[in-house]
Amino acid sequence: MSASGEQFPMHKAVFEDDIRALKSCLNKTGVNVEDRDVHSLTPLLLAAKLGRKDCAELLVKYGGTVDAKSDDGWTVLDEAVVYGDRDLIEFLVQAAYTQANQELHDLKPKLQEALSKLSDFTLVFQWELHSWIPLSSRLLPSDVCRLHKRGSRLRMDATLQSITDLMHRRGNLSYFLDCTNIAEVIVVDHNRRIKEVLQPQISSKFVQESTSMRLSKEVVHSFISTQPIHLTRCRSGWLWRADKDEQVAGYTCPVYDITGVTLTQRRRTEHLSDRDVQRLQSIRRKIRGAGEDGGDIVVEDSDDEASNVSADEQAEGVPFRPSLPAPTSTATWADYINSSSGGLPDGIGRIPKMSEDRRQFKPTVSLSDDFPIPRDVLMEILELIAPYKHFNKLRQLVSRLPTGFPLKVEIPLYPTISAKLAFQEFREEEHSDSLFVAPRYEAGHVFRQRQA
Repeated sequence: MSASGEQFPMHKAVFEDDIRALKSCLNKTGVNVEDRDVHSLTPLLLAAKLGRKDCAELLVKYGGTVDAKSDDGWTVLDEAVVYGDRDLIEFLVQAAYTQANQELHDLKPKLQEALSKLSDFTLVFQWELHSWIPLSSRLLPSDVCRLHKRGSRLRMDATLQSITDLMHRRGNLSYFLDCTNIAEVIVVDHNRRIKEVLQPQISSKFVQESTSMRLSKEVVHSFISTQPIHLTRCRSGWLWRADKDEQVAGYTCPVYDITGVTLTQRRRTEHLSDRDVQRLQSIRRKIRGAGEDGGDIVVEDSDDEASNVSADEQAEGVPFRPSLPAPTSTATWADYINSSSGGLPDGIGRIPKMSEDRRQFKPTVSLSDDFPIPRDVLMEILELIAPYKHFNKLRQLVSRLPTGFPLKVEIPLYPTISAKLAFQEFREEEHSDSLFVAPRYEAGHVFRQRQA
């Protein structure tokens, strides 16, 4: 039996750009604004794919989630970018920040409760990038971070300021977070003697430049495969082989090989000109060539997320990009809703241009059942306060591991780059209040695009 508008009235209203019908659907009792159709698209995903700005605004008003993803991993903002309407993209960038702020607000009581159950501590961990490209690993960045906790207050010291699309940037930074005011992170640049309060509000200038940035680069989605992974105890010794254990941060940890880990990276370019594509390909060749020749190498990072500070830096100085001409849409609602699941008919948005790169990894992990911090709590802390955002990939991998805290683990980031995270030291200790008070430096813009 074919599907119809009766089964998916919100999607039909979006498809036909019928605001009155969409509002009528949204006002009905029990409606689910995240309902998915036969193509597993939410109404907001469909609105972005078709460039329906008025529908998108209404759906967000009623709770539509901007970071909702299709089965292929594309977000609402991704679909809006490849459609190419500036007004729609700018609206969704602002909405993404607003929703991220709300998520932080909702997280506050949970994180406060979790921290109240922990003793005050200092945690030292190292974050080190590696590549299989010859000679390039020694040129990739590393960082030793120190995380301090007192009551509901946190401080993290780091030397790697950010990992952006085509570079990494060093610094001497401290991040301060009081979990009673979780929507506000204070970042201090000790070298420049300035401090900045990072708030979820963003300037119109940033929204405009972020939109131009997104329209000038590939849309990229990287993810760790969902196929089952398997852990096998590592063995050591020559004649009498035994299960391998190692000491990490003062804890005895069994060491495992992880098999079944595949990193997939997809790129979409239908919104780019041929010149844009050639420029990006040239940059990528230079990156690989630098690693092979022993020259300077930069880190490629293309997973744009609304909460990532480095996106602010990427937006700086980007030339203005106008809206793209709207693609010709010839498909009818019947064509769309009755087409096979996962296969959109011709005439829906732009003609897809996508490439895919897959690479298998065989990382190792050292697990401890005795580590005093619950891993979910620490993952939330690190994702919240860390200056770079690769901890979301750590969460993807860790969530599929058996019980135990990963005191040392390798994480695939890109098809050519992986990161090794090692917790080097943990100690319970009392801290003075002064450690969690930001220095009285002048106000400045550590991450430049936070300015109005």
